[in-house]
Amino acid sequence: MADYATHPAFTERERAALAYAEMVTISPNDISDEQFAELRRHFTPRQIVEITAQAAFENYRARLNRSLRIEDDGFAAMPVAQLPKAL
Repeated sequence: MADYATHPAFTERERAALAYAEMVTISPNDISDEQFAELRRHFTPRQIVEITAQAAFENYRARLNRSLRIEDDGFAAMPVAQLPKAL
């Protein structure tokens, strides 16, 4: 996912969501007006809340796992093409 901004597998809509989710996980986070406007081009207010909540939850889970020394499952190291396909 490190190259989501340029990888051809992601749509413009997906890139907007991933860029926003990435900013949500940075502490402190600072979403620019331009980035939020781009997000609103692709998503409804309800969808933005869902993306925000999911990104925040994943950040929480990552911090919890790291604090408890819970090892990753190896998916983060896989190229996008090798990740399991959605059902």
